Amino acid sequence: MNRRKWTFAVLVAFFTLAMVWLGYAFLSGEHRSISEEEAVFDLSAEQLFMDWNREGGKRFVDQTIIASGTITEMEKNSVILDNKIQVNFIDMALELSNGDSLAIKGRCVGYDDLLELVKIDQASIVN
Repeated sequence: MNRRKWTFAVLVAFFTLAMVWLGYAFLSGEHRSISEEEAVFDLSAEQLFMDWNREGGKRFVDQTIIASGTITEMEKNSVILDNKIQVNFIDMALELSNGDSLAIKGRCVGYDDLLELVKIDQASIVN
């Protein structure tokens, strides 16, 4: 009986460790480097906004996008292009100001219904 309990305990421990390892491997996959990816779409801010509203935006979500427009609002690490797209930068290295024309590359993460803005994160400046 003692040997049976010991075998059962070893099997439970092995199964538990295997599940922990599989869970870790699944949840901690390789992270994307958006700045190194090829852009799937190259659109103006106005065109992205209109396409999003017309089609529901499903084809843009989690895709690498180049978007261009004029800065209409600025915050610490983000800008709003043409009052249509909110862009969150990885690192805002350049000095930007309202009215500057800008092309960015980033990952489209969705649409903010309250602010009526398409949201892009992990962005970097293209031009």
